[in-house]
Amino acid sequence: MYPLPLELRETPFTLADAIKLGVTRYLLSKLISEGIVEKLARGVYQVAKGDISEEDQYRCATLRVGVPSAVCLISALVHHGVSDVIPRKTWMLVPLSKRSKFTDVKLLRSRNPAWRKKKKKKEGYSI
Repeated sequence: MYPLPLELRETPFTLADAIKLGVTRYLLSKLISEGIVEKLARGVYQVAKGDISEEDQYRCATLRVGVPSAVCLISALVHHGVSDVIPRKTWMLVPLSKRSKFTDVKLLRSRNPAWRKKKKKKEGYSI
């Protein structure tokens, strides 16, 4: 197995994160072709481990949308076990100026989001 930094083995990461830790584009593409790393979405990767968990989907959406952002509405209800609906998209609260071309992320843009009020900060995302 190729040397992959410990920081990249646990959570989803971007190409920029990998390059900062010394992984080249060539090595990353080789790891993908050999099945060691899997591509979750455009520009988001993780070490291959089978199914993608709910939390990994939230981390992936946060990496794609950027910060500040927070998981909200249907996705948050599912996370807390209040709803049994399976959302087709990850719902994210973002500032009014943010846009996204990704179809699997639903943005809820707010003019004045209250980022400091009752927001739980998890590892890699906020809810």
